[in-house]
Amino acid sequence: MLLVTGQGMRVGQHVDADVGPIFGLLGGVVAGLVSWSLLLRVAWRFRRKYLHRKAAHATGSVVDSSYRKTLRTSVVTQREVSIEASVTHPETGETFQVRKKYCFVEFRARRARALHAEFSPGATIPVLLYGRYAAFDIPDRPGWLDIW
Repeated sequence: MLLVTGQGMRVGQHVDADVGPIFGLLGGVVAGLVSWSLLLRVAWRFRRKYLHRKAAHATGSVVDSSYRKTLRTSVVTQREVSIEASVTHPETGETFQVRKKYCFVEFRARRARALHAEFSPGATIPVLLYGRYAAFDIPDRPGWLDIW
């Protein structure tokens, strides 16, 4: 993101107007945020495809699921969905707990409530197991912060 912002400032300095660097900085920040979000989306998709090829597939049972507001400021409100599932490894037969917290910004509150409703206690959830690593196999990336 800093690289894109720096490039935006350099482009703005080549403009003959006095406000060129400021618009270059703002354009660089916007381009950096957009490109960072796209980079996270691509990384999440590659990670998911890799786990689908290499990991063992299992089905877990949701033990606990919670939905709450975590960050409340005058500008931003953040929602958090926490899911805990009990999973039995298909190859070893070992049972263990998997927990993940997903964070959502305010304008994604509907998506957070839908995720919480879909994986309420007692529901089943697909899990990908790779070595000592476990990940819920959710088809859509829940929040822009959650890629791992």
